[in-house]
Amino acid sequence: MAVKRGPYDSDLQRQRRSQILLNTRELLESEGIEGISMARIAKMSSVSTKTLYNIFVNREGLLLQAAANRLDEMVASASIQIATPGIPRLLAITELAMMPFRDNPDFMKTVVAIVIAANENTPGAGERVGRVQMLAYNALVVARENDELKSGVDLQELSLIIAANQWGVALMWQQNMISLEQLIRQSNLNHVITLIPFCTDGRKQWLEERMDTFQHAITPVVKQPIRLSS
Repeated sequence: MAVKRGPYDSDLQRQRRSQILLNTRELLESEGIEGISMARIAKMSSVSTKTLYNIFVNREGLLLQAAANRLDEMVASASIQIATPGIPRLLAITELAMMPFRDNPDFMKTVVAIVIAANENTPGAGERVGRVQMLAYNALVVARENDELKSGVDLQELSLIIAANQWGVALMWQQNMISLEQLIRQSNLNHVITLIPFCTDGRKQWLEERMDTFQHAITPVVKQPIRLSS
């Protein structure tokens, strides 16, 4: 029985899509977020603007897919693959995932803003949020197989907490409540603190040692006091 392919799912179309995303990322790196327009990317990629809209729906969808494409490449990189599978690899992915925030903070602020403002009709937003949880879940599955986790841990719930923590601290950074350096530190520390209660003794001790390292490096999190209504 032949496999039914979706739209833009032939080998040629996937290559074209990859080239479009590569062109988008290169333009982001050279000119920043202001340089990105659907017409300009279409011209660089030798496709019509209509084709670009057919694939990505709008500029926001293109930007989200460009960010997701960068993350996928980093996860597949040698520096991640040499990390011990399980929880160490999850933390390695988190550290490497901070690179786009350092390299192109304006772009990443736009990505976070799109995701936070998204609804069910926003192209790629759900996939972007879900990808963080999926990476965490996959790492936790391996961690359970390696006896890094206590018995009975709900991997779906734990991966959801990790993803929510990641997006929460990203939102604080996007809203200028914390600095870029604090975002990077908090992203790592949040995962460590979240995972410790669920880990067996050996991995728990390893995480506690990492927590001490992050805590010694941390400066106050909030740049401006948050006013709470009485």
